[in-house]
Amino acid sequence: MNELKEKLAEWAGFKHFTDKHPPLVGFSGIPYEVGWLYPNGYAHYDTPNFTKSLDDCFEWLVPKLDKVTIKYDYGSVEPFWCRVNGEYTTIAQTFALSLCLAIEKLIDGEK
Repeated sequence: MNELKEKLAEWAGFKHFTDKHPPLVGFSGIPYEVGWLYPNGYAHYDTPNFTKSLDDCFEWLVPKLDKVTIKYDYGSVEPFWCRVNGEYTTIAQTFALSLCLAIEKLIDGEK
């Protein structure tokens, strides 16, 4: 799931810190080993948890899409259905995961 989270973050404009950037330092003064620069300029040691948080998806991912449709299928094993930009469709156990998987298809150019 971390690979998907990082792929979505990079697609949304997050930048992974490398040796070219100074290390992030926490409140304790101890540098983080890895970090991310958010599109709004905020720096943090991790990306938002897109696959588990619909709030994070709507804050960072949905604004980059043309069109999003999400539906709930009552009684289904994986009831959350999502389509992005009218053509990339997925079904998963949560809305957030379904949306993330549909966006991954968009990134990869899959139908």
